[in-house]
Amino acid sequence: MTGVVSIRGTPYGQGDEFVDPPGQILLISFPDMHATGNFSDLVDVTTLDFTKFDTRTSELLSGGVRFVYKAGNNSLSNDLEPGSITTTPNSKVAYVVLQKNNAVAVVDLVTKSITNIYGLGVKDWSKLKMDASDEDGGIHLKSWPIYSYYLPNDLQYFRHGYRGYLVTANEGTSVNLTQEVGWSEVLKGYEFIERNLTGPMVSEEMMSWLANKADLGSLCFTSRNGEDTNDSFTKFVTFGGRSFSIWRTVDLRLVFDSGDDMETETAERIPDLFNAGTDADGTPRSQVDKQSTYRGPRPESVAVGRIGDLTVIFIGSGAPGSVFVYSVHKNVSSPKFESVWSSVGNTRNTWDELFGNRTLRVTDPRQLM
Repeated sequence: MTGVVSIRGTPYGQGDEFVDPPGQILLISFPDMHATGNFSDLVDVTTLDFTKFDTRTSELLSGGVRFVYKAGNNSLSNDLEPGSITTTPNSKVAYVVLQKNNAVAVVDLVTKSITNIYGLGVKDWSKLKMDASDEDGGIHLKSWPIYSYYLPNDLQYFRHGYRGYLVTANEGTSVNLTQEVGWSEVLKGYEFIERNLTGPMVSEEMMSWLANKADLGSLCFTSRNGEDTNDSFTKFVTFGGRSFSIWRTVDLRLVFDSGDDMETETAERIPDLFNAGTDADGTPRSQVDKQSTYRGPRPESVAVGRIGDLTVIFIGSGAPGSVFVYSVHKNVSSPKFESVWSSVGNTRNTWDELFGNRTLRVTDPRQLM
């Protein structure tokens, strides 16, 4: 039996020095239950790193991988941070999320090697709707000419028919190294205007939206959007897909994305929890829309089950805590929305009161099984 462990390698400050440890994956092989001898002597640990991918940096970036912090001669292998893991049923292959890098790594558990890294690219919001502001007076879903990185937090392998797939919960994340080096990748929309960071091809209408906090002015964007900008941005990319996606394992090609379902279904069915904050002394209803400027519903966990020939997908949403249920019958590219569940009781009570009177059972579901 082999266990797979992610070593994230989170950056930190050490005096005046910035340290970004390399991300690693540990393969821990345990002995057979009938093996004899000292247990610790029978355990084998293989450490895998990403240094061999440093020579492919340009290729990976063009394929949708993010290299976020490049200063100080930092390498891609140091910037990569492995996270959630899923394996195939035969335990021959593991898939590892590189969340902040918008990618998935493939690990061959037989040869004990990282065989590939797939970038997930960007999502186009021009024909979808999101609520991009917490200063627009409530729930207002609109289409915008912007993009987002998927940045999944969790993933699960499943088979449907004769093919393997990954389903990802596209939570979003960003890099904030303010304490370590005085730098963050996050820019609010209005900052592009105030700091004169827009390129000459940006329309006056787009500049107006960025300047207005009720439009795109409050939305968090990345300054690491893949452009060679020299502080002149023409493409505006925010954090997280606000969705779940299905990808083919053979080449990580996108098969399905739930688009704007999570926000539209929440707005219709449980509007008192729409992109809501969770300040203890506030009520869910009073904190509606508070998460709209950064990652929205924050889909962060996923589980997959089977009922006969039916594949059932569960997606945990972290803002503030609900579970979406989808089913896949014949066509994996067209899952059907079934329901959304929440355990929050009276939304006029504060979060403290909900917890105290036991009418709050689940918030921020980090893991689904």
